[in-house]
Amino acid sequence: MSVMKLQNIPLLDELMREYNKIKNSFILSDFEKTIIYGGRFVEVILKSILMYYNVPNIASRKSRFDKMFNILINLQKTNAKDEILTLAVPIIAKSIYILRNKKRVVHFKEIDPNFIDAKYVMEASDWIFSQLLLFMEEIDEREMREVLDKFVEKKLPFVEKFENGSILILKEKLRFSDELLLFLYSNYPKRIKKEEIMSSLRPKYLQLLTTTLRRLERKKLIHINENGIKLTKLGIIRVEKMAENELLFLS
Repeated sequence: MSVMKLQNIPLLDELMREYNKIKNSFILSDFEKTIIYGGRFVEVILKSILMYYNVPNIASRKSRFDKMFNILINLQKTNAKDEILTLAVPIIAKSIYILRNKKRVVHFKEIDPNFIDAKYVMEASDWIFSQLLLFMEEIDEREMREVLDKFVEKKLPFVEKFENGSILILKEKLRFSDELLLFLYSNYPKRIKKEEIMSSLRPKYLQLLTTTLRRLERKKLIHINENGIKLTKLGIIRVEKMAENELLFLS
């Protein structure tokens, strides 16, 4: 199932943007931003659920989180779907919102509380979004995971993705190593097989791919296992800096 086929979740585009910010900031270890984006995400989540249940005027007003929360938990609940969407999800959302609004953070020993909070925000956001997909779109768990992975795909303006999933690097005169990093970035978070890289990038010879992969792995820009090849955090940062330097990065 593609994201374009999702039709029942109100404010889907806005939810996707905020969810993507949560995932990307956590990947890049920007834990403070992860928490901030989590607060924005759950505000949109509550508004989306209220719109789904046709609560009047919710789309046209700037509602405070606590007000939306109270409306939702007081809605009549007649089945498991209502219990999840109008009680369980708002309660988890409120826990994220409380973390976002913390004024003082106490440090214990060497543990960074921002990391602990950010990890919770990321995983709780996964769960919240999964419930909207399962109950509003009524898709199965496999399709739900595909959709969530799709949301965190990376996009660059000089990389074009086609309907069959193939990718074309549009920028000319790139080193093969940079072209490979761009290709992996555009497929993130999916692992890519060597055969797929050969088919898409068409290096002059197989040894060029093998040598390049070995060099990028030594630099810790990629991770390779039996399931394929994937960018590391360092690899993501490298690609985004490269794109920013050319004023071509699309956030």
